[in-house]
Amino acid sequence: MIIDLKTPLTAAELEQISELAIGVSSPAATNFELLPAPAGGRPAIVHKGQEPVAVWEYYDTRGRLDGYVCRFDTIASDGAVTKKIRPYRYGALNGEVCGFR
Repeated sequence: MIIDLKTPLTAAELEQISELAIGVSSPAATNFELLPAPAGGRPAIVHKGQEPVAVWEYYDTRGRLDGYVCRFDTIASDGAVTKKIRPYRYGALNGEVCGFR
């Protein structure tokens, strides 16, 4: 999927991103609602016991923090490095604010 960063995302693109962010086939299946992230600094981000090696902030068209994209590196026993890129979005699950996922 190629996204033009100057053009707002379509509903289909938002759904694809949401699927990546929460790791399920459909946001509707979990009732996860994306919300604007609160001000006050970046939350502690840990994935499988690791802190990210890089974090990028993303903003919506109004300039509000929309979430983060984080890179995690894993080093295998043979020394090979594997990188994972994970989005972290703020939202509510089943109507209750659950924070970043």
